[in-house]
Amino acid sequence: MTITCGLNYSSGDAVVAMDADLQDPPEFIPELVKKWREGYDVVYAVREHRQGDSVFKRATAAVFTVSFASWHGSRSRPTPGISGCSAGALSKH
Repeated sequence: MTITCGLNYSSGDAVVAMDADLQDPPEFIPELVKKWREGYDVVYAVREHRQGDSVFKRATAAVFTVSFASWHGSRSRPTPGISGCSAGALSKH
């Protein structure tokens, strides 16, 4: 809900959304901007390896991802860590 409020009040050419806990490093934002400038309307980054996560944490995350994909009927990942989109893509939704 908080991200939705921010998106509703955004006024630039593009937006970037990320969790405030910095679990996903903001250093990836320039790469997202680069892809947006190449013409992509929606971009996102997904961390492949999480240092320090326990085996239990990784296992429960894997179960969630498989369950989400099965329920959603999608092969995509449920929640990217950092994502961005153009104002045009945002206004379509």
